[in-house]
Amino acid sequence: MPIGSAFQASEVDLTLRSLYTSGIPHEVFADLRSAGAVHRHPSVDVPGAGEVAFWSVVRHREIQQANRDWETFSAADGPGIAPTDVYRDAGMIVALEPPRHSRLRRLISAGFTPRMVARLDEDIERRSERILHDIIARGDDVVDFVEDIAYLLPMHVIADIVGIPEPDRPWVFHRVDFVLRSFDPAMGVTEDERLFAQVELFEYA
Repeated sequence: MPIGSAFQASEVDLTLRSLYTSGIPHEVFADLRSAGAVHRHPSVDVPGAGEVAFWSVVRHREIQQANRDWETFSAADGPGIAPTDVYRDAGMIVALEPPRHSRLRRLISAGFTPRMVARLDEDIERRSERILHDIIARGDDVVDFVEDIAYLLPMHVIADIVGIPEPDRPWVFHRVDFVLRSFDPAMGVTEDERLFAQVELFEYA
């Protein structure tokens, strides 16, 4: 990875997992910003899509401009590097433009006002106590904090907000986890397997 005076933006592959082993590579992004706000990223192999080249925007002002100028920079192909029809076809908010996006965002935002979030405090506290009580009841000598606590708490809080019944949650959580893990090439999940899991979640919703 060239750094400093020998830095070449065209040689940086921002999709390499090894680049983030120790966290966000701030020095790499600093070098990219010093070389310009927008760079043509070299082509990368995206499972199910083949070789894909894209633009990387690395300065705050330009990112903000692209994010707000929906008439020039469309979200219709989804949030990934390669265009994905499933986001658009399913009508997901991340692939919608105004006025549909604006209407759905207003509906969602109504549930996250400071007053509504404050009401969640007691529910979150009760859920935390329940998770810890279940762990104690299991009597395990060793607990995986990420899997047994840090993962479950936000999943249950989100499920509380959107109204997923308690009996359905293990299945929903498992499918969501599978979809998220499927984007890791090391998991060996095929494109068909991932899409099937996504369709299952869409149908459930």
